Amino acid sequence: MRIFTLLAMMLTVSTIAMADNYPLTTADLSKIETLQRQVTKLEFDSSVSNPYALSKAQAWLKVALLEYNEADYSGIVQGATQQAELQLKQVNLATNLSEQTPHPYGSEKVRQDLWDIVANLKQQTLKMCADNKSITKKIANLEVQLVWIGHEQWESGALHAAEYEKAAEDIAEEAQLLLNTCAPKDVLVIVPETTITASINIEKHTLETDALFAFDRYGVDYLVADGKQKLDALIVELNTWKSIDSITINGHTDKIGTESYNKTLSQKRAEQIKQYLATHGVGTQNVKALGLGEYLPVVECDLQQTSKKLINCMQPNRRVELVIEGEK
Repeated sequence: MRIFTLLAMMLTVSTIAMADNYPLTTADLSKIETLQRQVTKLEFDSSVSNPYALSKAQAWLKVALLEYNEADYSGIVQGATQQAELQLKQVNLATNLSEQTPHPYGSEKVRQDLWDIVANLKQQTLKMCADNKSITKKIANLEVQLVWIGHEQWESGALHAAEYEKAAEDIAEEAQLLLNTCAPKDVLVIVPETTITASINIEKHTLETDALFAFDRYGVDYLVADGKQKLDALIVELNTWKSIDSITINGHTDKIGTESYNKTLSQKRAEQIKQYLATHGVGTQNVKALGLGEYLPVVECDLQQTSKKLINCMQPNRRVELVIEGEK
């Protein structure tokens, strides 16, 4: 009995040690934020010659940030951040679709059928659509999404990874449609068979929170009239869709205030929008509300400005983004 108890204790300690193998620090978050600012700036730089690398960097940073917010100690945060940094070093080099996408520690290779589609998309794109930035961006996002599936499956099993698989299938479908549009009419684009069947639409609606809530507020009592009108118009549009697979509500703030306060505020605002949709007939079974705080700004402002000017400058950063996936 004592031996059994001792073994159980050793296994428990071992499991905890493995879970805490890559503890997260504020330096990890700072690195993600720094790289994200670089990406945001480069997205408006017409001299960038490698949109594939830039999109891949953004995709890696998305993984890093969301897993950081979930306190993932597996090492995927550091691995994804490192990959983003490597991609940013290539944004002014020629696009290299032949490069292999690594699996950082904490991820396993899954869905070979989708990796086969990636290979085929790259081959066909190089032949016919090498200058099509939209396709190369989709390919970059698909590759990183597949790595993310591998992480979720490695960490929590296939069932937990299912929603990440669905997202990858959607991206693959969109890339295939873009490739078919790009290819000459007399060329048949052959894509390996997969489980993808439906035509998926993805739309992003960005609503400035200044037009939704009173400044620095989030409750239903603080939803301004104009904000309600915008949400009502969106709900009317959603009711015209044939089906909605998922809605992701991302809350964002500016950098005024503490990091933890902004994270909480953005989460509560996202949840408030989710609740508003629910009370107006939009099912919330597949609706996810995320508070991303100040981490993904769309504009950078001089922090030495007067308070009023700073608030006005940062207005675009105070927003709620709704990403809708389904069939119209």
